[in-house]
Amino acid sequence: MFVPIRILMFLILLLLNVNVLAFKSKVNINDVQQYLHVNRIVLNGNVQTKDFVVFRELEFTVGDSIKLNSIKERIEKSKQNLLNTSLFNFVIISINYISDKQIDVNVNLDERWYLWPYPVFEHADRNLSSFIDNGDWAKVDYGIYFLVSNFRGRNETLKLKAISGYKNQFSVYYYKPYIDENNQFGAGMSIDYYRNHEIAYVTSNNELSYLKFRNRLARYTFGSSFFITYRPKIYNTHKWIVEYNRAFVQDSVSILNENYFGDGKNSASYIKLTYRFERDKRDSKIYPLDGYYFDFNISKRGGDVIQNNIINDLYLKSSVEKYFSFGKKLYFSSGIESKISIFSEHSYYLSEALGFDNYLRGMEYYVMNGQNYFINKNNLKFEIFPKTIKNLKFIPFEKFNKIHYALYCNLFFDTGLAYSNSYFKENENTMLNEMLYSGGIGVDLVTYYDKVFRVEYSVNRYGEHGLFFHLGAPIVCN
Repeated sequence: MFVPIRILMFLILLLLNVNVLAFKSKVNINDVQQYLHVNRIVLNGNVQTKDFVVFRELEFTVGDSIKLNSIKERIEKSKQNLLNTSLFNFVIISINYISDKQIDVNVNLDERWYLWPYPVFEHADRNLSSFIDNGDWAKVDYGIYFLVSNFRGRNETLKLKAISGYKNQFSVYYYKPYIDENNQFGAGMSIDYYRNHEIAYVTSNNELSYLKFRNRLARYTFGSSFFITYRPKIYNTHKWIVEYNRAFVQDSVSILNENYFGDGKNSASYIKLTYRFERDKRDSKIYPLDGYYFDFNISKRGGDVIQNNIINDLYLKSSVEKYFSFGKKLYFSSGIESKISIFSEHSYYLSEALGFDNYLRGMEYYVMNGQNYFINKNNLKFEIFPKTIKNLKFIPFEKFNKIHYALYCNLFFDTGLAYSNSYFKENENTMLNEMLYSGGIGVDLVTYYDKVFRVEYSVNRYGEHGLFFHLGAPIVCN
């Protein structure tokens, strides 16, 4: 078919223009993918914190070449890493272009107050809601707590605690996260001594039953541990722990519950060996909204290491959490924690499952003992107030007069199961080996110095409902 010369020339020119545009487009893509060279990293505000502690958390170092389209993500992750050390209240990272291919990075830090010698007055129950429900003001601890969270400016942690009241406690904890030149290995130790005049000696009707001695100790325990950590990069941590524990109870306890330790004995000593792996890519360890978390533990207690030992078990424990940010102030999270005993003795002392460190919301008043369990927590959050910074001019101290806060409303749904053999199912503990679930609505206030206050209205499987108060984020990992 005949095509006019003008039309043919138009088509040729159009094809050439398309090729030119494609070439230009490729050039623009390459420009986006061009690398920026980090010339300097300038730290400001770390008066006490050593420079290497800050550099350890950054996603880049001096001399690195970073893709232009990834520099924003690297900066945001570095900011999150620094805030997750709990060493700083605020972190601002900015860049200065010194040429089209070189940048300086400025890291501005607002350090926290690290020395906390303060009096202790706190409840000694399993959780705040349980304490409020019981109304037993005898279950109150008081004493002194001494914390240095950035000891010597090297991110070391030192804790000293002396407690009296319902629970008498003396403990020492020290952790040094960097003991090698590459800042990858750490080491720590702890010593704990507890003694009580009252003790939960058995679980009946899904609640703890207590035995109290006025002039004698019901129980005392001594524990010590030594651990080594290995953090080759930023998000993965390996931990090896060696513990020694010894516990003693009055004869009346072992008579009323011969399986408290096992075999009707009133004392037990054992060594515990644990390996733990942790991968943490949450945007915040205190109140995460995006990212994920995973840990895995394998622990061996007892055996024939100590003569006449009656504790002997091996178990696996793991937690997985995923956080989603949908934009428009909407977030969702789901987490699962589970424990599986490979083999286990029927020791009541070491049988805590649900209702202790971890519980279903709406079932705070109940406990379930067992060798195996799982728990799942789900939250749909809506941001009422975003993170807001306020300067309190009436406070003269710089480390306290600049605060931040955020407020969230959340819908939640929890499920869980504690599995046990026939021994722990005695005494009308009907919640064992049963699928449990609960749900409700709550409000979370998140503020500075890692404080989270929660108020929740919950309904559980049995139709029980009520208002509950908690401290800390509703996450499953411990």
